[in-house]
Amino acid sequence: MTVTYGDRYSVQQSIIEDEQTKERNAITDAVNLAATKGAGMMYEAISRGEREGQFYADLGNMLTGQGKPVDPRLARQDALYAIFEKYGNPESYEEMVAIANDLRASGFPDEADLALKQANDFKNAETNRMNAEKSSTSTTDPSIAAQRLLEINAAKWLTDAANKPDYKHNLETWKKQLLGLQKAGYFDTDSYKQLQKLIKDTETTNQAIETSINNDVIKMGTRWVKDANIAETEAALVRMEKLIAKYPNDIPGIDLWEQFVSGKILGSVINTPGGQNALEVMQALGAIKNALLKERSGAAVTESELRRFTVEVSGAFPNDSAVRRFIAELRTAMDKEKAHIAGGFRPEVRNRYWMQSGYYPTYATPEDVPADLPSGSYYFSPDGKLRRKQ
Repeated sequence: MTVTYGDRYSVQQSIIEDEQTKERNAITDAVNLAATKGAGMMYEAISRGEREGQFYADLGNMLTGQGKPVDPRLARQDALYAIFEKYGNPESYEEMVAIANDLRASGFPDEADLALKQANDFKNAETNRMNAEKSSTSTTDPSIAAQRLLEINAAKWLTDAANKPDYKHNLETWKKQLLGLQKAGYFDTDSYKQLQKLIKDTETTNQAIETSINNDVIKMGTRWVKDANIAETEAALVRMEKLIAKYPNDIPGIDLWEQFVSGKILGSVINTPGGQNALEVMQALGAIKNALLKERSGAAVTESELRRFTVEVSGAFPNDSAVRRFIAELRTAMDKEKAHIAGGFRPEVRNRYWMQSGYYPTYATPEDVPADLPSGSYYFSPDGKLRRKQ
């Protein structure tokens, strides 16, 4: 049967994605709310309202015996599945009409119309078969009747193949069907020729899309690396962020005294552990300076912002707080610039660029994702999909 009604797995995935979107929106709302006077009280009131609302909803379901509420989309899929499961694999006009009636009575008018159309297709196929058999007994040219029957059988072969549970409407499936028609002796039929044309047209379209994506990947690479110097700046910034996390209290090598005594003398000349730590921080800040001094064009970071960052990192910082503030502001500016560039390209383009360039790691299986990978980090699965660790 070719009446389509989706599948429970896809609906569940959609519900999960909706919940993840709500969570991200909640985080965004919390960040936006942080700058509002009285934000703490407002956020607490909202959170308390949501918790109490969920509590009373769950309590009401328990007292009424309704149990945990089911998402309407899943309930709809279950209702459809129950109807189709009742009839198994219908192959007659009468069975399809019965399904259409059940669907309409259960509140699924669109699916009922599709089932009724399938019923008419069954009836037309049966009529054509009977006419072909009738013509084969009366025509003076047996080859005409034989060709008619061949066309009907080829069409039925395709219909049966499309009705299989594992059928997927894609190019790979069509190629397998074409080979199957050829092996079955239906290569000289309209069904075979039409399927052959569909495959050729689809391959031509896919090739054009692929060429377009590859061209845009090159353009994004130019913007990302040459124009905005994202890769080098990001690497230097991440290096310094790790050092700040390493020294939560006192960051070595920050002010002029630490840079001269700890970094240059104790680090470069005497090689003491403390001096080496200061030298490591000084080198990390130097890498940020070098990255910022690279020529940029078309960047989202304004010239004044870039000039301020360069001036700040070129000299010694007065204290640790100044360094932490500087790195936090530079991170914000970097994320803004990356979003600005990525927003100018299709998801297929930016995902392919990020995957090919290794900007985000690729893991073969969920088990390969490191346990210590920070929550919210992005990575690719082997199918090329960009995923985010929860």
